[in-house]
Amino acid sequence: MTRIIAAVLVVIGLMTCATGRARACDATLRWAWNSYEPYSYRDAKGDLVGLDVDLTRAILDRAGCAYRADEIPAKRALKMLENGQVDLVAAASVTPERQAYGYFSEPYRNERVVMFVRRDDQAARGITRFEDVLTAHLRIAAGSSGSYGPAYDAARPQLEIAGLLILNASLDQRLELLARHRVDVVVEDEVAAVSTARNLGLTASLQIVGAPLSQEPVRLLFSRKSIDAEFVARVNRAIADLSASPAYAQILAKHSVLDQ
Repeated sequence: MTRIIAAVLVVIGLMTCATGRARACDATLRWAWNSYEPYSYRDAKGDLVGLDVDLTRAILDRAGCAYRADEIPAKRALKMLENGQVDLVAAASVTPERQAYGYFSEPYRNERVVMFVRRDDQAARGITRFEDVLTAHLRIAAGSSGSYGPAYDAARPQLEIAGLLILNASLDQRLELLARHRVDVVVEDEVAAVSTARNLGLTASLQIVGAPLSQEPVRLLFSRKSIDAEFVARVNRAIADLSASPAYAQILAKHSVLDQ
């Protein structure tokens, strides 16, 4: 009899756990975000705003979910998601490591890494691909961490040895180095760089050239410990519904980028 009771309790426990995951929207979802303008940041009034903020809110609203947004540094947020301490992060790219502990939604937007040059730099304005930058021995500024596409990643050691690469954690400073003729090219996420250039008053002096260094979709990433596949399917339906609606185009237009 004791064994039977124990077995029943195990089954009930498993059912409760599964039900808790399946009914994720019955509880408030824990959404971890980190500051990266214009995707997610606090405005002058302290309100959470940005492209990914607007899109994530619209998706979760369509899925019928209550949510709480907590500011957590990116690396810590992923670790907390792996442990089930947060339920989701936005703007995630697919990697095998993340697939082991998380569910990815369908893409909800694309992300492009592009090259920025000065409008008055005739040589740099003729660039059509990243290999042209290498051939011309142009000076490049990039972020101190992260990937900027296969061509850049492969060339990075060579550029560092040649003294042609400046790594800097501040996008503001990298664009200012470009404007002051300290570097010739800045490689960066298109939307982030355009927004930063606008804030710095550099829009008129900078432009995008050549083909993107990378272009890939980004997704919502959910913890396998707190969310199940059925719920992710529900979110995917919400993404499809949003993408087909006028609201999606309105959100993108609100966070528009410069023409090349």
